[in-house]
Amino acid sequence: MQTNVFLSGLLAICVAASAARAASYSEFTASDLSTDPLQPTPFALAPGLNDLLAETSATDFDFLQITVPANYVLGAITVTFHEDMNAVFAGIQQGAVWTAGAGSEIIPPAMLGWVNFPTNPQLGHVGENILDDIALGVGATGFTPPLESGVYTMLFQTRSVAVRYGLSFRVTPVSASLMGDFNGDTLVDSADLAIWRAAFGQTAAGDANGDGVTDGVDMMIWQRNSGLTGAAPAAHAVPEPAAAMLTLGAAAGLAVRRRRRA
Repeated sequence: MQTNVFLSGLLAICVAASAARAASYSEFTASDLSTDPLQPTPFALAPGLNDLLAETSATDFDFLQITVPANYVLGAITVTFHEDMNAVFAGIQQGAVWTAGAGSEIIPPAMLGWVNFPTNPQLGHVGENILDDIALGVGATGFTPPLESGVYTMLFQTRSVAVRYGLSFRVTPVSASLMGDFNGDTLVDSADLAIWRAAFGQTAAGDANGDGVTDGVDMMIWQRNSGLTGAAPAAHAVPEPAAAMLTLGAAAGLAVRRRRRA
């Protein structure tokens, strides 16, 4: 019964937001995500918001291969669902297979980044953009969001019993990667404000933070960036290397001290 209620709630959310969604993958309506690091489940992202609904546990590792299309960038990964206080580890690696280990034997230098989400379980879990936190994963290569077009593989795991989670991958044109540039002309100006006004409470056309809705938060982002000119995504940054191995337990301790991203 609990599973049926959960599925009904997820279906209701998906139907209500279908107009703003580009693609979706759910373990609860399709097959489970792959447990084979050399054969991750493919998920081709499309322009817009792409939803993932899945479940992981201490013995069920999820490997997902995402493709960001050419001339687009991955601008945000937003938490849309997280059912309890147990954090989920999310790591990302460039390429079509996962070679950075799993369980308690994660290899940070082989990853672009990682995070345990939600970064602060004591606060609200939904609406947090974790992409910038992933970019700052200790010991990983690191990158500067947004993430450029290409093929990437992700690992999701947890130390606890099964945890259900939902993520939304926001894919935007390269020229529209500047938050608040709703028309993609590489400039945040009055034309973008007009788009926000028309979309407010109606569509995701004025969505600046990747949460799938156009609201007052997006207006504040537009105001903050007003007058700025966009640029192509920055190249991957390389911070100082850290330890060669990282246990998931240590990762959890580090992530609690990281800042929360709304």
